[in-house]
Order: sequence, then structure tokens, then C-alpha cells
Amino acid sequence: MHSAGCGLGSSSAELLQTIRAVGTEGISVPWMVLEELAAQQAVKYRQKYEAAVQAIEALDQNTPWKVPTVLGDYDPERVRKHCARSTATSST
Repeated sequence: MHSAGCGLGSSSAELLQTIRAVGTEGISVPWMVLEELAAQQAVKYRQKYEAAVQAIEALDQNTPWKVPTVLGDYDPERVRKHCARSTATSST
């Protein structure tokens, strides 16, 4: 299964990773900031999920046979929690 990152391409995450790589000091990030980063990832997840649903529907409409495609349940809370944990772990 693919293990998606949570904002690993964002400038905030890059900064946290750079500080961690230096290894000289830890960094504390306020809980509210972590929650905001996680919420932003949940919004991106929703956008990508909706695009996937539309792509599957378009494929179904344009294929003369049944396309065996199953998209997992939409679960923004699971994404938010995963990203909050992932970001918190990368910042310590």
C-alpha cells in the first residue's frame, strides 16, 4: 500500500526536515500549527479524492465493459489524524 506523505513538499515541512537534519536542536511546533497543517492536507485529500471519483466515472462511461475499480471510502478525519502525527513526528 502506498504511504502518502503529509505536505512533504510544502515549505513548512521542508523547514522542519532541514532543522531535524542539522541535528543540533529540537524544534517545538504549537499544536494549533500542526492541526492547521493537517487540515490543509485533508482539504487537498478531498480535492484529489473528488478528482479520482470523477475520473473513475468518466472511465466507466467510456468503456464498453465493466471496469473493476474500487475507490476506498472518503475518510478526511483519518487523513487529518495521520498528517498531524506525521508532521509532529518529523518536527521532533
